[in-house]
Amino acid sequence: MDTDVVQIERRCQRDKVIMPVGLVADPLGKQTLVPATTLDISEGGPRIQTSIRLSVGELIHVQFEGESRDLRRYQVVWSRSGNALRPGQAGLRDLAFSRKEDLQASSLLNYSSGLSAA
Repeated sequence: MDTDVVQIERRCQRDKVIMPVGLVADPLGKQTLVPATTLDISEGGPRIQTSIRLSVGELIHVQFEGESRDLRRYQVVWSRSGNALRPGQAGLRDLAFSRKEDLQASSLLNYSSGLSAA
């Protein structure tokens, strides 16, 4: 059986960075920090390992080790459940980075629209 392999190019380079972080899935609620670990990170966001189940689309806040009480906002873009032997993993998108990309795309569209109008 022949299968085609599709190579997907990442928008951002990923670097292996393993460090403890804290997750707050509902910052307006209990403010409980759940331990997690980054596995790698890029400009777009980290891949994390955690014992809690995260849902795709869920907004979470992350506190990086060494930072004060500052929480960074992320959205879960993919999630894989864990089991008793292996914690789950999730890919997080940095919402500040996403807004920057949206603004750049919008500026490019506005610029190209201006060229076609001229």
